Amino acid sequence: MEARAKTAAVLLGVAPAAWITYLALLVMRADGAPLSTTGYVDLVLWTIGGGIVVAVATTLVVHTRDRQAADARDREIEGRADAMGNAIVVLGALVALALALADTPSFWIANALYLTFVLAGVLSAAARLGFYRVGVPGW
Repeated sequence: MEARAKTAAVLLGVAPAAWITYLALLVMRADGAPLSTTGYVDLVLWTIGGGIVVAVATTLVVHTRDRQAADARDREIEGRADAMGNAIVVLGALVALALALADTPSFWIANALYLTFVLAGVLSAAARLGFYRVGVPGW
């Protein structure tokens, strides 16, 4: 497996793992109280930060062992996978905007954005893996 595909596989696991960790910690912290009244900001920051650290560290390890310059195929895969992830971010931003316009508590807006980032990362990583295994479809 190429280094870029290995990195995508790691990211495919890191994003959902960080989010599931966040949810587990949030539910434990709530201890039966409504989630929207539970402190969540530090949990969001720590789980996102932890996910970033794990992703960067594993990417550095993978790319240190397997140094390859990106070719045209790699750039096309990256561009298409990023575009797919960005589409999810746009949809999530629209959901967050709708929640804000409806005067929804900030807890739900923040969690909608966090879930959006997770879904975008998962879709983008899955697309990268798929493109590396099957090939880039012609348009």
